[in-house]
Amino acid sequence: MDGNAKLWNADQAYSVGNYGYVGGGTYNNTSAISGTNDDPLYHDGRYGFDAYQFDVNNGLYQVSLHFAEVFKDNLGERVFDIRIEGQTLISNFDIVSAAGKFAAVVKTFGLQVNDGQINIVFFNVAEYPIISAIEVVGTGTVDTKSFQKSENFF
Repeated sequence: MDGNAKLWNADQAYSVGNYGYVGGGTYNNTSAISGTNDDPLYHDGRYGFDAYQFDVNNGLYQVSLHFAEVFKDNLGERVFDIRIEGQTLISNFDIVSAAGKFAAVVKTFGLQVNDGQINIVFFNVAEYPIISAIEVVGTGTVDTKSFQKSENFF
């Protein structure tokens, strides 16, 4: 549970009818994370994955991607693109450039789902992508779900 009493679900491999990652490994880092009151949300994460898929009802959603660079020190060491629902929404994303090392950064997007699935695909530019958490919230008359993107939260 985070500081706003929001319960987050654990990371898992994707299975039909559910949510989860496609590929990659996990990491853990216990360093303090600036820009958030919820450090534990950014301590665990996934690296080197290809995508995340969320089977959801059709409707309007807000998707928030939570990042903190806990390994790389310099600009340009980790750069990747993010495509959601077939559209490249972030090109050449560099967490260090956006927030610095050991600092939280959140990127939020609104989207319409018409095929029953939210697809978030990551493409390496320099080094593999990492992510700490993903939040998916229905903004219409659809179910609201929050998914935490890490194993062993708290």
